[in-house]
Amino acid sequence: MKATLLLVEDSKLLRVANARVLTKAGYNVISAEDGEKALGLAQECLPDLILLDMLLPKLGGPQVLEALKKKSHYRTYSNYRFEQPFSIERREAEERWRCGVLREVEAGDGP
Repeated sequence: MKATLLLVEDSKLLRVANARVLTKAGYNVISAEDGEKALGLAQECLPDLILLDMLLPKLGGPQVLEALKKKSHYRTYSNYRFEQPFSIERREAEERWRCGVLREVEAGDGP
Protein backbone atom coordinates (compact mmCIF):
# COMPACT_ATOMS: atom_id res chain seq x y z
CA MET A 1 0.00 0.00 0.00
CA LYS A 2 1.35 3.43 -0.96
CA ALA A 3 1.99 5.97 1.77
CA THR A 4 -0.03 9.16 1.57
CA LEU A 5 1.82 12.47 1.95
CA LEU A 6 0.29 15.87 2.59
CA LEU A 7 2.43 18.52 0.91
CA VAL A 8 1.77 22.01 2.30
CA GLU A 9 3.47 24.77 0.28
CA ASP A 10 2.15 28.18 -0.77
CA SER A 11 4.51 28.48 -3.75
CA LYS A 12 2.83 26.84 -6.71
CA LEU A 13 6.24 26.26 -8.31
CA LEU A 14 7.56 24.27 -5.36
CA ARG A 15 4.24 22.53 -4.66
CA VAL A 16 3.89 21.23 -8.23
CA ALA A 17 7.57 20.27 -8.62
CA ASN A 18 7.71 18.44 -5.28
CA ALA A 19 4.39 16.69 -5.89
CA ARG A 20 5.67 15.39 -9.24
CA VAL A 21 8.87 14.04 -7.71
CA LEU A 22 7.04 12.39 -4.82
CA THR A 23 4.38 10.89 -7.09
CA LYS A 24 7.05 9.46 -9.39
CA ALA A 25 8.73 8.00 -6.30
CA GLY A 26 5.55 6.04 -5.61
CA TYR A 27 3.68 8.12 -3.03
CA ASN A 28 0.08 9.28 -3.03
CA VAL A 29 0.36 13.06 -2.74
CA ILE A 30 -2.31 15.49 -1.62
CA SER A 31 -1.52 19.20 -1.59
CA ALA A 32 -2.55 22.32 0.26
CA GLU A 33 -1.54 25.92 -0.44
CA ASP A 34 -2.30 27.33 3.02
CA GLY A 35 -2.50 26.31 6.65
CA GLU A 36 -6.29 26.24 6.91
CA LYS A 37 -6.62 23.86 3.96
CA ALA A 38 -3.79 21.73 5.38
CA LEU A 39 -5.62 21.24 8.69
CA GLY A 40 -8.80 20.24 6.88
CA LEU A 41 -7.00 17.73 4.65
CA ALA A 42 -5.02 16.34 7.59
CA GLN A 43 -8.24 15.61 9.47
CA GLU A 44 -10.04 14.26 6.41
CA CYS A 45 -7.29 12.11 4.83
CA LEU A 46 -5.06 11.21 7.82
CA PRO A 47 -1.84 11.26 5.78
CA ASP A 48 1.15 9.15 6.80
CA LEU A 49 3.47 12.15 6.58
CA ILE A 50 2.98 15.92 6.38
CA LEU A 51 5.59 18.06 4.62
CA LEU A 52 4.85 21.51 5.99
CA ASP A 53 6.19 24.91 4.93
CA MET A 54 6.57 27.22 7.92
CA LEU A 55 5.65 30.47 6.14
CA LEU A 56 2.07 30.08 4.93
CA PRO A 57 -0.90 32.37 4.32
CA LYS A 58 -4.03 32.29 6.52
CA LEU A 59 -2.50 30.03 9.18
CA GLY A 60 1.29 29.69 9.51
CA GLY A 61 3.27 26.49 9.88
CA PRO A 62 3.84 26.86 13.65
CA GLN A 63 0.09 27.33 14.20
CA VAL A 64 -0.64 24.27 12.04
CA LEU A 65 1.83 22.23 14.12
CA GLU A 66 0.19 23.35 17.37
CA ALA A 67 -3.26 22.41 16.07
CA LEU A 68 -2.01 19.02 14.84
CA LYS A 69 -0.35 18.24 18.19
CA LYS A 70 -3.80 18.48 19.81
CA LYS A 71 -5.08 15.68 17.58
CA SER A 72 -4.33 12.22 18.94
CA HIS A 73 -3.30 10.91 15.51
CA TYR A 74 -0.52 13.51 15.25
CA ARG A 75 0.97 13.60 18.72
CA THR A 76 4.36 12.33 17.59
CA TYR A 77 6.16 14.36 14.97
CA SER A 78 9.59 15.45 13.89
CA ASN A 79 10.31 18.97 12.76
CA TYR A 80 13.01 19.26 10.10
CA ARG A 81 14.02 22.37 8.22
CA PHE A 82 14.94 22.21 4.55
CA GLU A 83 16.11 25.09 2.42
CA GLN A 84 15.14 25.66 -1.19
CA PRO A 85 17.28 23.43 -3.42
CA PHE A 86 18.13 26.21 -5.86
CA SER A 87 19.76 29.58 -5.46
CA ILE A 88 17.67 31.79 -7.74
CA GLU A 89 15.18 34.07 -6.07
CA ARG A 90 11.66 32.69 -5.55
CA ARG A 91 9.98 35.43 -7.58
CA GLU A 92 12.40 34.87 -10.47
CA ALA A 93 11.86 31.10 -10.29
CA GLU A 94 8.08 31.49 -10.36
CA GLU A 95 8.34 33.84 -13.35
CA ARG A 96 10.55 31.35 -15.18
CA TRP A 97 8.05 28.59 -14.35
CA ARG A 98 5.20 30.62 -15.86
CA CYS A 99 7.29 31.25 -18.97
CA GLY A 100 8.19 27.57 -19.31
CA VAL A 101 11.93 28.14 -18.82
CA LEU A 102 12.42 25.70 -15.93
CA ARG A 103 12.36 22.06 -16.88
CA GLU A 104 10.31 19.54 -14.96
CA VAL A 105 12.02 18.23 -11.87
CA GLU A 106 12.36 14.48 -11.99
CA ALA A 107 13.28 11.93 -9.34
CA GLY A 108 17.02 11.53 -9.22
CA ASP A 109 17.85 15.06 -10.42
CA GLY A 110 20.23 17.10 -8.37
CA PRO A 111 23.30 16.39 -6.29
